[in-house]
Formats: sequence, structure tokens, C-alpha cells
Amino acid sequence: MKASNNVKRAAIAALFVAEIAGMAAIAYGSGSLPQESVICGRDDVKIEVNDQKAYGAFSIARVVTPVDGWVVVRADRDGSPAEVIGAEPVKAGESTNVAVATDPSKDLPDAAFVCVVADRGTKGEFEYTSGETSDSVSLGGDSGGGMMGGGSEEAAPVMTNPMDWPLVHDRETVSGHFSITPFRVTYRIPEANIGAAFLEGSGDSVNVARVDAPAPSWVVIMTVSKGGDDQNEIIGASPVPQGRTDYVGVEVSKVTDGSEISALLVADLGAAGVLEVDVVDPPRSVDAPYFVRSWYVYKRVAPTS
Repeated sequence: MKASNNVKRAAIAALFVAEIAGMAAIAYGSGSLPQESVICGRDDVKIEVNDQKAYGAFSIARVVTPVDGWVVVRADRDGSPAEVIGAEPVKAGESTNVAVATDPSKDLPDAAFVCVVADRGTKGEFEYTSGETSDSVSLGGDSGGGMMGGGSEEAAPVMTNPMDWPLVHDRETVSGHFSITPFRVTYRIPEANIGAAFLEGSGDSVNVARVDAPAPSWVVIMTVSKGGDDQNEIIGASPVPQGRTDYVGVEVSKVTDGSEISALLVADLGAAGVLEVDVVDPPRSVDAPYFVRSWYVYKRVAPTS
């Protein structure tokens, strides 16, 4: 009698498990969830990223992941994630200011998606584009609720049998999205450089001690507003030839007490001898600023005593 009851209980348990499995198959059988993915709870993974100017690397502000993996940047092509343009390993836990290197010889898209991919294959090897097919796996936690972090992208299995799988919550790859402003004119110090710059006591000119220009260029004097780039203003400019030039004087106007002023080195890429700089978006200007060590070639103008 006891044996019969045990058999009945086992049969009921098996039926219950089969029913739950069937429900799970229905829930994840629609095709919206990538076949190769790691299912996470809503608080397990987060991505924060800002729009940025980039050359050679992207900066991801904050990443939270429950597993060791990769921060992967993919080009935005018509609003969908496309080819991988950068990847950087990341440890489980929280990481900030993650630098993701990219090939500086290749043109960058106007925008990109960033996601976290679990390092499930050979440890330390990036295997997001090749490997063997398998089912999704779960890291536990709450599988319901909304997206966390920088947003979401529609989960689409565009990779071919990857060994390393993206982190997914609520049927979507957890991701962030950011716009990219590429720098077009890049050099190393001392190829492109500006020396000390001083505002003359009368306030109507700026003297730059030395300029090193790889090509015909401009020394552009501009006010820098704390209210945003759209309030910046060019108050003077002087052309400089290729090579080294000592003591460049630039006549300026509209200098008021307390204004922050910078001297910027800009390549004369457009019409020769015509200044074509947009102060709101200098990197996309016809005459683009030089870029060295992750920023413009510039000097803050100091007042003379």
C-alpha cells in the first residue's frame, strides 16, 4: 500500500514538472529571446553610458554584472545592433569608467549599443562570434519587471553560435545606447601642441608662446561657457603655418571679467585661409580641432598680472 502511494506521488510530481516545463517552453518558444543567452534578474545587471567624443576607445560609465564577462560595443546600423567594434573583459561586480578599445584606423558609426556578454567558453577568450549552439541558462533572481541600466535593445540572435552569451532580462538583451562624435585629426605631442597662452593686460589680445602644427592651421581663441557648448563663442583667430611658430599674437574681442578663455589648435581642412569652425560641435566642423591623448590640443588662457 505504501509503495502504491509512493508511485502515485511520484507520478503526480512528474506530471507537475512536465506541465511546468511545457509552460516554460511556451513562454520562451516565441523566438523573441536569443537562443544563446544568459537570463538574469532585474537587479543583476546594469549598464550606464553617456554620449561621447571618441578616438581609439570608448568609456562606459558603469557596469554591474553577476558573472565575469565582456563589455561589448556594437555599431548602431539603422537602429539595430550590428558588427562588434570593441570589447573589454570585466569582472563580476561593479566596474566604473570601463575603457573599451576600438580600431582607430576604421571609421566609427554615429551611434552604438553596449551590452555585457558572459565569458562562458574558454576563460579570457572573446568568443561572442563563434562556438557551439546551446540553450539559454539562468543565473536566478527575479526574471520579471522592467529593464535596468541604460535601456534595452531588441534581443536578436544575429551572432552565429557564440560560446559567450549576452545577459538577458525580461526577454531583452540588457544594453545601453550612446552617440559617437569621432575625432578626425589625431596626432601625438610634440607634433601638435600649444604652449602657454596669456591674455594681455588691455584685454584685446592673446599671446601664445609656441605653436607646433602638423599642417596649416588656426589658433582659435574662444570663451568656454558653463551653460553648455551652444553658448561658447569664438572671439579671435590667427592662422599659423606648418611647423613651429613662436609668439603667436591673436586679436580678441568681447572679453569680460571672469570669462574662461581657451586657445584651441584647429586644422585648416576646408577652404585655405577661411576659418570654418562650429563651436557647438567642433569635431564635426569643416576645420576640425587636433586631438591628442583623449582631448583637444588647447591651453587655458591665463590673465597677465
